[in-house]
Amino acid sequence: FWILSSWIPFLNATVIAIIGMACMFIPGIDILDWRKFSESMNWNSVLFVGGTAALIFCLTSTGATEWLASSLALRINARNPFFVYFIAAVSGCLVHTLVPSGSGVFPILAVPFLSISLAFAANPVSTLLLICYWAGLVLLLPFDPVPLLTYSYRYYSIKDMLKAGTVPTAVLIVLSALLIPMLVEIAGLF
Repeated sequence: FWILSSWIPFLNATVIAIIGMACMFIPGIDILDWRKFSESMNWNSVLFVGGTAALIFCLTSTGATEWLASSLALRINARNPFFVYFIAAVSGCLVHTLVPSGSGVFPILAVPFLSISLAFAANPVSTLLLICYWAGLVLLLPFDPVPLLTYSYRYYSIKDMLKAGTVPTAVLIVLSALLIPMLVEIAGLF
């Protein structure tokens, strides 16, 4: 059913996963034991990710992202498109550091930066690809589902992640702001 969900829109991969997991708890199947599962599960992480998803929905549905776009556009005085790309990379990094879901970073930043890139003659495809890149990468804090789940085992601390992630993040911000627009131009997009 997961594979079929790629071709049949009616089949939602998330719903299939939840139904499949629920079936594993059915008595007689005994693939998963609820007591062991609930004791080993980090429920704070689940609630944190779910609460953030609700917050993202509120921000995008109320028009807060459009307000953010107009506020940022008034404050940015970009004569060089690199500045827009750099600000998009920094914003993507910082928002994903605080929002524990890459799929939530894009809706928050896409509309504002699409408006900003069009207003300041930056390639909107490059700007949106930068936001996508940073929506999939977090190196500073364990506030993404994968680092959040591994963090609960206490193999590393937030201080360890900040120490190990600060320099690579700074380097990747600059490199992504330089290389992604260059690759988009080479590919002839937009």
